[in-house]
Amino acid sequence: PVLLMHAGDVPAGRLEALRGAGITCSACASRDGRVDVVDLCRQLGESGIDSLVLESGGELNHAFLSAGLVDEIIAFVAPRIVGGVSARGPVGGPGVERLSDAIEITRMKARRVGADILISGRVRHVHGHH
Repeated sequence: PVLLMHAGDVPAGRLEALRGAGITCSACASRDGRVDVVDLCRQLGESGIDSLVLESGGELNHAFLSAGLVDEIIAFVAPRIVGGVSARGPVGGPGVERLSDAIEITRMKARRVGADILISGRVRHVHGHH
């Protein structure tokens, strides 16, 4: 089954087309013009879903991390350097001003997977981060 969680500003015709294709659509609260990830997780939890895999970009990663909704990180690092001032990173948002405010990863492991490196670890939630 496919579940589409969206902010309330999706045109009705589009939702009807998605539902016609067998997709379950559910509205979430919005925050800063985007789906409120806390409300999203609350709704998923109420429907019996208690675990998610995020395969996403930096802004969604930031939203979940800053809301304290991430317990584990699994990241692949490829042997490529993109660089550039405007290059997108794995976590968006404003960043931190002091290293002591950074989200800490504990129990970190790394292993090679083909040409890439797989890094995994647990997120240590500290005050200032949920």
